[in-house]
Amino acid sequence: MTALDALKALKKFISDYVASKTLLQQEDSEPPVYVNPYVEMIYLPHKNFSPQDFQVPFILVGLDDAIDDTLQHELNIRITFATYGGGQYTDENGLKVNMPDSKGYIDLINIIERTKLELITAGIINGAGAVLKPFRYGVYDTEMVYPYWYGYLSFTLDIPATEYITEREDINYGL
Repeated sequence: MTALDALKALKKFISDYVASKTLLQQEDSEPPVYVNPYVEMIYLPHKNFSPQDFQVPFILVGLDDAIDDTLQHELNIRITFATYGGGQYTDENGLKVNMPDSKGYIDLINIIERTKLELITAGIINGAGAVLKPFRYGVYDTEMVYPYWYGYLSFTLDIPATEYITEREDINYGL
């Protein structure tokens, strides 16, 4: 089992058990249009990340780092989420006030929690590996661009260890 195999299995799991069962507001839709989040393998955000070039909502599956030795192969996974929340609060007369609503923020927390619960419930991800606690999750607050909301969920995925060959008679090591 390679890290890439495990990421592909995790992407499929997220697509099947989270994204396909979740509807979130598509960006810049009036009246609101609700779609399933786009799921991909990629690592974001980075310093020059701009949401204008990406489809929102999305769920991105990425690898933070890993450890692989003879007894363990653990992948530290980071799932990045983006939601859209471009609405405004309304006053008692139904008129919009100049205050962004919290819908995108609430959607973000909900999709993170739903993903966490699906991972806990499954325990094993598509035969690729076991989900290990603890989970860490939160909201990105330094590179956000309203009306987009970003968050993450990180955990460890324990996959089969790589068997390293220490001695082979059929290799002459360039001698």
